[in-house]
Amino acid sequence: NAMLTHAAARGVEVVRGVAEALPFSDGSFDHVLIVTTICFVDEPHASMREARRVLRPDGVLVVHVGGPIRPLLKPLNDCGVDCLEGICGPPQSDTT
Repeated sequence: NAMLTHAAARGVEVVRGVAEALPFSDGSFDHVLIVTTICFVDEPHASMREARRVLRPDGVLVVHVGGPIRPLLKPLNDCGVDCLEGICGPPQSDTT
């Protein structure tokens, strides 16, 4: 894959995997960043469980989506993630 080769050439450690089964040990990361991804995974609940699993207990999970956040709040909350909807964007009822 050209993007993986490009990233590796720039010094980025490249690891292949899928969001629903991350190839990392429990509590491996201080931060997990999911940008414009959760909308496209096959199983959002499994993806959020995996993000939570690889995060250290005091870690930070940041999720960014390009569209309405409300449909994704349940998978996040179900996985023990505190969601601050106002940070992600306005509630759907406030949009026009």
